[in-house]
Amino acid sequence: MNFEKIAKNIPTSSLLVFSKKTMFVIALYGFILNLIWELGHAGTLYDMWKKVDTIVGVFHIFIATFGDMIMVVVITILSAKISRVFSISSLSAKFYFYMLFFGMISGVVLEWSAKALNFWTYNELMPTLTILGEDVGLSPLLQMTLLPFLSVVLSNKFYLSRTW
Repeated sequence: MNFEKIAKNIPTSSLLVFSKKTMFVIALYGFILNLIWELGHAGTLYDMWKKVDTIVGVFHIFIATFGDMIMVVVITILSAKISRVFSISSLSAKFYFYMLFFGMISGVVLEWSAKALNFWTYNELMPTLTILGEDVGLSPLLQMTLLPFLSVVLSNKFYLSRTW
């Protein structure tokens, strides 16, 4: 896949701390990891399949995955800006700490909000934590904490660190 051609069409912004190619690869890993996570958990921890047919359920999973991918990018940019890391080759422990910290905070805020607004329900298999009166699923908290971090690590290890 020619990432340079795809990345050329992405508008440049002062928000980007890494190159467009780097951000595209991180986003792609984020999408793939979150899609696997969503597909693996949708049928076992959520009640969605009782309420919607398969086509609608798969559509919801893809929409959720796209939102998860956006959060991977936002968490990456925020962590890089705050830790003052501007190159994928110079990632620091501070950067990774912020990745995990902002992932956890965003997971709590997003999942708590979704539960408070009744966007979805869990079945009895979902482990939960009670946060401000809402039972929030542990699986989505772990997802938003770990997968942005893993997206950057895997992007760096298996694609971005290579010289072609």
